[in-house]
Amino acid sequence: MKIINSLTASFLDMEQMDWVIFIIALLAHVVLAYQLIKSNDKSQNSTSWIMWLILEFVLLMTQVDTGDSYAILFGYCSGSLTITLILVIKKQVSFKKEDLKQDIKYVLLATICCIVWKFADTYWSVICSTLAVATASLPQLEKMWKKPTLSDLLPYFGFWVAGTLTLISTDNIWTVPEKFFPVISMATSTLLLLPLVIKFISKLRYHGYLGVRCKKNIENSPTLE
Repeated sequence: MKIINSLTASFLDMEQMDWVIFIIALLAHVVLAYQLIKSNDKSQNSTSWIMWLILEFVLLMTQVDTGDSYAILFGYCSGSLTITLILVIKKQVSFKKEDLKQDIKYVLLATICCIVWKFADTYWSVICSTLAVATASLPQLEKMWKKPTLSDLLPYFGFWVAGTLTLISTDNIWTVPEKFFPVISMATSTLLLLPLVIKFISKLRYHGYLGVRCKKNIENSPTLE
């Protein structure tokens, strides 16, 4: 009950910029959810998203404790919960062999974060939970750089905007509790967005929109995947 009261008070206490960040982060997840439904992607499963949601929730609680940078995490948790529910409704709920190592990693990270959050101070909770979420992003980061899909450009641009606004809207106090999460979040979202932007610019160049038309064969042109 104490946790619920704390979250409710923090949510209702958000200022105008916090609401903008929350809405952008949530809408980015809504776009991902729409794409998931539209494409009928079977590679996703609710187990992975539940573990991801737990990581984000623990990070949310640590940021609520610091009193800053939690609006974006309200959006992330709400979005992850929405996608999880969609996957449950679609009956994509079981472990997959190819995702087993990743799911085990999520479980271990979530367990460690919960223990640190429960027994350590805010300083170490922020570091542990932030690094856990960043570590959990590595498989997606690898996938994004190996095979960027331009349909992901809009939601990941939304994540980047939310991360940027989070960083610039926080107090100008450069300590770990206040700045560690916004800086890491901004860096992660930038690395995820960059290959999509590169591919998008390459596509524009090929079609001559930037004044330079590539001379490659049409089959080698960047496509919307």
